[in-house]
Amino acid sequence: MWKKVEYIQSEINTAGEKVNDPFISSQQRADYLKIIDNWRAAHAFPMNTFAVNLKHQISGIPSAIAVQRLKRLDTILHKLQRFPNMKLYRMQDLGGCRVIVPDIASVFAIRDKLKNSRIRHEEKRFTNYIEKPRDTGYRGVHIIYKYKSERITDYNGLLIEIQIRTRLQHLWATAVETIGAFTQNGLKFNQGSDRWLRFFQVVSALFAFEEGTPLVEGVSPSIDAIIDELLSLMKELDVKKRLNTIQRTARKLTAAGKNRSAGFYLLALDVEKSALTVKKINGIAKATEEYNKLENSNIDKKLDVVLVSTQRFDTLIHAYPNYFADIHDFARTLHFLIAKHGDFSNSDSGS
Repeated sequence: MWKKVEYIQSEINTAGEKVNDPFISSQQRADYLKIIDNWRAAHAFPMNTFAVNLKHQISGIPSAIAVQRLKRLDTILHKLQRFPNMKLYRMQDLGGCRVIVPDIASVFAIRDKLKNSRIRHEEKRFTNYIEKPRDTGYRGVHIIYKYKSERITDYNGLLIEIQIRTRLQHLWATAVETIGAFTQNGLKFNQGSDRWLRFFQVVSALFAFEEGTPLVEGVSPSIDAIIDELLSLMKELDVKKRLNTIQRTARKLTAAGKNRSAGFYLLALDVEKSALTVKKINGIAKATEEYNKLENSNIDKKLDVVLVSTQRFDTLIHAYPNYFADIHDFARTLHFLIAKHGDFSNSDSGS
């Protein structure tokens, strides 16, 4: 049974404004979290609707995958803290779908298919982070839709985000999350070590150069300069050792997910212990209930928790490698591109 919205707009916004207040009682916080949990869970139905459509749109594109996920509670709370004027009711990515395709042409082919399809949902915003990358180096295409249905009206007006990335863009984004987790840096949010942030800016420039798209501002357009700075940063940060350590952990974590079938999966990653709990749950109602319960009990934030749905478990591993710490593809691709564009005989990249 799909969850429906049980609270009015003002209650949802108040919960978003008050939940991070350090002076509220534990009971008040629990009440606000209950509202937030319901608001987030209500996005599961429209999110699933878009995911089904996307799986149809990517048919025929080799190696393309599409998955869906509800936004993590800690990420919601952190976003509300970073943007105190943001209204929870208008947060655009509580429910999201991610599409990963092999190349730039496929990104815009999917974009055109969505734009020309017969879906009645309203496109609210299109953001092209390929043409103009974020300061962090993030690249991809984001589309915000407002759900609209004449038949099922309970979810009308809810916002769903669709992210479309190439394989290179996805490798970069998930490496940011993985290394951020293992180095205790909020790199995804442009926080933490300046040197790690710079490393990912320069890697983004290398990947963009390979794809023939605009580079992040502040990085030289010269491929020789990009390679030189990248090799210097890799030596300074001991990237080779970091990647090897994470890859050893990856073998443990990926083993936890073998022989799994399609469905809803609750993933809980304990970075300190290199432990990943993978639990399959039947039905979206039960899945969101257990998701909310686990997140609400995760007071000390030792776990990184996410609920996702996919048709094949191997697709899940490729779409969310940060949860399995599978950074092998990133390391291998980085190694290959440095070799392709630079004097690899003087490098210390390793993979």
